[in-house]
Amino acid sequence: MAPRPAAVEARALSWHDTRGRGVLEAIDLEVAAGERVAIVGPNGAGKSTLLRLIAGRLRASRGTLRIAGRALDAMPHGERARTLATLAQEEAIDGRFRVRDYVALGRLPHRTSATRHEQDAAVDDAMRACGIVALAARPVASLSGGERQRARLARAIAQRPSVLLLDEPTNHLDLAARIALLDLVAGLGLATVAVVHELALLPRFADRVLVIDRGRAVAVGTPDAVLEPELVRRVFGLEVYRALHPASGATALAFDRSVA
Repeated sequence: MAPRPAAVEARALSWHDTRGRGVLEAIDLEVAAGERVAIVGPNGAGKSTLLRLIAGRLRASRGTLRIAGRALDAMPHGERARTLATLAQEEAIDGRFRVRDYVALGRLPHRTSATRHEQDAAVDDAMRACGIVALAARPVASLSGGERQRARLARAIAQRPSVLLLDEPTNHLDLAARIALLDLVAGLGLATVAVVHELALLPRFADRVLVIDRGRAVAVGTPDAVLEPELVRRVFGLEVYRALHPASGATALAFDRSVA
C-alpha cells in the first residue's frame, strides 16, 4: 500500500513583499496527518506569513505547497474552504451572534453538499468537543476571552477540515485558559500548524517544532531536541532550564532572560 501523502508539504517556500524584501526564504515543512507542528521565533521572523501562505491567503514568490498531495494553487476555493480551517490572530466577531449560530458559520463551505441533519450534527459535535454546549444560546458579546476563543475553535472544527491552522491561538488568554485551549487542540487528532509564543507549553502540545529566525528555518524537530540552550540563547536571547514535572514525570521547561 502506498504511503498517505503529507497533510501539508512545503518545499523551498519563499515570500517577498512588494519591495522585493525576502520575508520568508526557502522554508521546508512537512506535516503528517494528525501531527501537531508549532512554529516559533522572534517577532517579525515570518511565522504568521508562513501560516498565511499555507492557508492560501498569500501566494508564494517561489517554492511549492501541497495539501494532502494536491497543489494548493490547483484546489478550487470551495475545496480549500472544506480542507483548511484557520483561526487568525485577530478576528472580529459580531457580538450579537448567538454562540450556536456563530459556530454554524463553519458549515458554510458544505451548504450545498450536506443535509440539514449532517450540518446540525457537525455543529453539535464541534460545540461538544470545545465544551461550549451550555453557551449555545448566549450572545458572543457576553463570553469571556477563553469562552470566545473556544467558540472560534468550534467554528473551525465544524468545518471538519483535514488541516487546522492557528495563529497565536492563546493570545490575550490567561495561563489556565492557554493550557486548556492547547490541550483541547491536542486532543482533536487533526493535522495542526500553530504559531505559538509560549515556549514552555510546547512539550505538552507539539509533536515537532519549526524555529524561524529572520525568515529562515533554523531548526526543526521534537521540542526536546529543538529547545536546546545554544539555540534558545541565540534566537530568543533566553536561557532554558529543564526539570521533571513532579506529577507527570514529563520534561518541564522554564525560561529566563539570558545573562550573557
